Amino acid sequence: MRKRIALRNVSKLLAVVLVFASVFSGTCISGENIAASASADTGSESSLAIRRTDTYENYISGYPNAEKPQIEIEIEVDRYIDTDMDVEILDNFEGSSGKSIRTDEQGYVTWEVDVPREGFYSLFIEYFPIEGRSASIEREVWINGSCPFNDAKHITFSRVWVDAEEIKRDNRDNDMRPRQVEQPCWQASYFNDYMGYYNEPYLFYFKKGRNTLKLVSVKEPMVIGTLKITQYETVRTYEEKLKEWREKGYEVYGGESLYVQGESAVLKSDPTLYPLNDRTSPAT
Repeated sequence: MRKRIALRNVSKLLAVVLVFASVFSGTCISGENIAASASADTGSESSLAIRRTDTYENYISGYPNAEKPQIEIEIEVDRYIDTDMDVEILDNFEGSSGKSIRTDEQGYVTWEVDVPREGFYSLFIEYFPIEGRSASIEREVWINGSCPFNDAKHITFSRVWVDAEEIKRDNRDNDMRPRQVEQPCWQASYFNDYMGYYNEPYLFYFKKGRNTLKLVSVKEPMVIGTLKITQYETVRTYEEKLKEWREKGYEVYGGESLYVQGESAVLKSDPTLYPLNDRTSPAT
């Protein structure tokens, strides 16, 4: 009887020891996890802080007295000074006049440009989206050996898409979504924010004298026909435009209203822009 009681007491003691060992071990592990988590959070905050200092706003604020000279400088695209890709120089490509260059989806091209006055400028490009993987074109912008801000690593240029055929109907008289196919053509664009957070194109600071401009390929090939350092022309207000039309003698149209169906778009910048049925009515 006493042996049984002793064995029970030993079992209880062992159970208590195991519980304390488990709790103590768990506490130690939790402490390590907390320390590791705190370290990770600190690293994350540090990383976020680094990203925050590399913003477009901080870049602009770094030149508080910079002007916007009303100067336009066109870069001769075939006169690049450095590259690590097989650049092909083209003549009168796809209806254009003059020289253009074909750039790959990997590598870079660098030009040297003489800027007569320091200040902020916009970058303007005319490009042709040649065959690739049907994705949007992306480039990084480097000025004088460095990328000015984080979003300058994601300058995006769209392709051109059209409906492959007219909208057809199925056996229940429902419209069928047409296939989207690419229809390449020359496009003109400023270097801007593809997310749409900024309404106007990016501004880039160029010093007086010789500067280097490098475009690094991130995704997809393209042909570059024109590259300019210039100033963005702001859109005129409705009142200003209306005054101009009246001065030209334009009259207000008084005929029947004209309706254009949204699904009848001629050109689109993305294959996801396709016609859909009217979902505002149970009849459709």
